Amino acid sequence: VLPAVSPDGKLIAIISIKDKKWVINIIPFDGGEPVKMFDTKRQSYKGGKFPLQWTPDGRAINYPVMSDHVSNIWRQPIDGGSPVQVTNFTTDQIFNFAFSPDGSQLAMSRGTFNSDVVLIENAK
Repeated sequence: VLPAVSPDGKLIAIISIKDKKWVINIIPFDGGEPVKMFDTKRQSYKGGKFPLQWTPDGRAINYPVMSDHVSNIWRQPIDGGSPVQVTNFTTDQIFNFAFSPDGSQLAMSRGTFNSDVVLIENAK
């Protein structure tokens, strides 16, 4: 879980799990209870990280959603509007991402997770 501080430094976005759902929590930087909470469409997310990134104007939060082993970036307006899908990939998973400071460009690392089991006998 990677917290993200809003551009004005007043809020922090973090992820929590509530009733088996991944929830974006918006809390004051100075502490206290969440001032807003948003359910995400997130399924299991390999790698242990769930990166969040505020938009430059601080009006929304970008986050990855994985569905059928494919990740895409979604944007949740903090005014309570519906989330919007930002990317439309059909393969691979997003490991991490970052928007440029003005929000016009997106950089990310994507790929697949591979797990192999190898039995080596009589190794010297």
